[in-house]
Amino acid sequence: LIKNQCLLQLWASHYEISGFICSLIYQLGKHPQILQRLRQEQVQILGENNNFNQFSPADLKQMIFLEATIKETLRTLPPSPTASRRLTQSVVVDDILYRKGWTLVAEPRIAHIMPEYFQQPEKFEPERFLPERGEGKMYEFIPFGGGVHACLGAQMAMLVSKVFASHLLQIFDWQLMGEPKFVQFPIKRIKDDYQIEIKSIAGNRE
Repeated sequence: LIKNQCLLQLWASHYEISGFICSLIYQLGKHPQILQRLRQEQVQILGENNNFNQFSPADLKQMIFLEATIKETLRTLPPSPTASRRLTQSVVVDDILYRKGWTLVAEPRIAHIMPEYFQQPEKFEPERFLPERGEGKMYEFIPFGGGVHACLGAQMAMLVSKVFASHLLQIFDWQLMGEPKFVQFPIKRIKDDYQIEIKSIAGNRE
């Protein structure tokens, strides 16, 4: 059972994280001021032209704005379509009866654009996830589901995403090639044929 769970996390993280990284590159290409702030954070924590030999968990923990940007990307373009749960007992919510045995589906895209949870939800604004803002509380921000059956690989996904994004920010620059087309179902994602221009940043090794 443990072996199967480990294999599942590796497979799932590869599929979901690859889609997420594409969304992150797109969002940062659209918002160069956020990209610049992220690079400044990297320099403050790791120094100029860092070769990653001293890269540590403590460094990752300090990357507060990077984590907020990752969460905002997950909010606007969640890589998983739904979280479904089968009811073990009947329940009434907002005067509507949901019967035992029914399957209820939570849609992250809907929850993530509700103005009662997120101020100006149409804006890409990583600051909403900084401690002083405190948006995205439990069951409002659900890219990994929630409760006892939330995604087991959530922490692993965040860790891998931060490491990858940190390398990406220091080594490469990129430019969007026009506006992409989106697939809307089962999740909103950029169509596979979308292209961007990526180049190495002078002075940093590939």
